[in-house]
Amino acid sequence: NGKAQGVRERFAAFIRFHIQYHVERRDDVDIANMELRSLSPDNLAIIVKLRSTYEGSLRDILDEGIEAGVFDIADIALTTRAIIAMTTGVNVWFRADDRLTASEVAENYVELGLRLVAAKKIETIAKGGRDVPVGPKIRSF
Repeated sequence: NGKAQGVRERFAAFIRFHIQYHVERRDDVDIANMELRSLSPDNLAIIVKLRSTYEGSLRDILDEGIEAGVFDIADIALTTRAIIAMTTGVNVWFRADDRLTASEVAENYVELGLRLVAAKKIETIAKGGRDVPVGPKIRSF
């Protein structure tokens, strides 16, 4: 169905954009997040409103996905925040010389996001991975 595919593609585009934006503007994003406390109340209110509008665009996509029967989400507010936090977090650990490019990370996150909203699988761009060692696995049970 065209509407279902459209909402999945908009969801994927949101995730791709968010990750690329944060990776390409790492320093700006870090400074902006750390210095919110330095803003005057009026300026902070402006930023909070802008962020709310941005978050609302993801909520709109999720709402449309639920209405189209594409997504199965119990708590849309929590899911929205989880996706924003998950995709913003890439900025903390991503390195351009690591085994995945930013685009490959974004494609993997598209799949993670689709699983989070219980969507049926869509084809994504190659997720790839360069042959770069990532160090010893740290796993114990």
